[in-house]
Amino acid sequence: MDLASKKVFVENLNNKLEQSSIVVVAEYSGINVESINELRLNARNSNVNVKVCKNKLFSLAVEGSSFSNLSADLSGPNIFIMSDDIIAAAKLVTDFANNNELFKIKSGSFNGDLLNKDSIVALSKMPSLDELRAKIISVINTPATNIARIVKEPMTKLARVFDAYSKQSN
Repeated sequence: MDLASKKVFVENLNNKLEQSSIVVVAEYSGINVESINELRLNARNSNVNVKVCKNKLFSLAVEGSSFSNLSADLSGPNIFIMSDDIIAAAKLVTDFANNNELFKIKSGSFNGDLLNKDSIVALSKMPSLDELRAKIISVINTPATNIARIVKEPMTKLARVFDAYSKQSN
């Protein structure tokens, strides 16, 4: 890769980082290509970006950003997982690490804070945005459903009384 290509690569990586809320760094040494491709496919389905690049290029891309704290722990072959959905990225990385012993979560960064492996695992156990939205909608809809049932119930009882009375008179 020549210097011009490296500059373009770093610029593109910097743009992806600007659109991300979280970046997770993991070591992937010894993992076969099929497994990495599976990770990329799962990432694509979850709207998560996965990048493999030289540590120096990543350091240049994060320079001056809220993810610059990740530069200190870059050694060995690393894979970088970036997303604007922190839960999706954490779940993707944690699930993949659980299925692949050679995949080791090293660190992450969110809002300028350095995350360790335990923090990323804890994030992965939280409900996703879609799950939270569904819970909020159910909480909002429940009172309306209860009100409709309460309003409808006296009319139902009255209809049963009339029905019983009409059957009694026949």
